[in-house]
Amino acid sequence: MKRIITPFIVAIAVGAIALIAVYLESHIRPQGQRNDYLWYDTLQKLNNLARIKHRQSLRYAQYAAYAEQEGLHNEATLLRAISQADAIQCQNCIKAIESLGGVHHVPISVDANMQTTRQHLQLICDEKSQYHSEHIHHIISQTLNEGNRYIARMLTWCDASDVEQILILRHALQQAQNTESKADTLRQCQYSVCPVCGKLSDKELSTFRCAHCMTSHEEFLIFK
Repeated sequence: MKRIITPFIVAIAVGAIALIAVYLESHIRPQGQRNDYLWYDTLQKLNNLARIKHRQSLRYAQYAAYAEQEGLHNEATLLRAISQADAIQCQNCIKAIESLGGVHHVPISVDANMQTTRQHLQLICDEKSQYHSEHIHHIISQTLNEGNRYIARMLTWCDASDVEQILILRHALQQAQNTESKADTLRQCQYSVCPVCGKLSDKELSTFRCAHCMTSHEEFLIFK
């Protein structure tokens, strides 16, 4: 009789341990990761980038409204275009998060600290340059090492758009230093933003399709 009872008790004990392990694993696993537990680090970085882009988009829109109040329409147009580009990049990050089974939480937004429009342009240029040089390439490399080329491509779009913005901002700041008229710090220019990847361009003539994602130029958002 003992030979029959002993294996039965062992089986019950093993089953109980397995149930406890499943219970603990489900509670220790980070919330919002579901079955994509292996993507945890990438999801955290994507969520952080989405929060940054969300806040930047709202802040740049406030800067644009302030520039209009200063009578700097050209600068306001540039700021609106950058705001839209960052909003598109934010949405792309959210789509990437959801594709990995994660959940994005919209951050609390606060009003921007207003300075002069030229200081705003310099601030945007500096913060985008810092993120480009210190952060984004590490995230792209990590996603490539994980074999997720879709996320890496989306992040590369984001970085390429930021680089284009940095160059435009540097040109705008240089032009502002070389002019004596406050009301004409930027030449009249037309900006286009790709609605799919957020690529920003200041060229009046553009390619028939976005160089990043092949979206037709007829769909570009125009700011002028």
